[in-house]
Amino acid sequence: MAATNSVWFDREKRRVALVAEFERYSGKQKNLSPKVETLCLAQQRWNREDATLLLAYWTNGLVTLPDHDGLRDIVRGGFQGPGGIRVPGNSRARLIFFQFVVRSGQDGLLRLENIFRRGES
Repeated sequence: MAATNSVWFDREKRRVALVAEFERYSGKQKNLSPKVETLCLAQQRWNREDATLLLAYWTNGLVTLPDHDGLRDIVRGGFQGPGGIRVPGNSRARLIFFQFVVRSGQDGLLRLENIFRRGES
């Protein structure tokens, strides 16, 4: 089972406020779907249906954007988990997206060029 990349806590309420996944994206939706499933599982494990889910994907330059609505459908409708176990959806879940655009420098290192909020409904 995949682990969640990051969890942020609300210090005052002492509970999870945000669950985040970070992933490279080269234009293939199939690479992001498992990350959304991991977010759903983490939200359920933490028993925080109101926690915000964040999928931050980074791209080398601009690429064709993923189907954000299709990714939200996974969260809302659920999915078949490991071993064929049905993971229920969460119609109240809030899934947000950020795209981090990087470029290769002359030294071969990647540098952040821009950050975009994506998938606004």
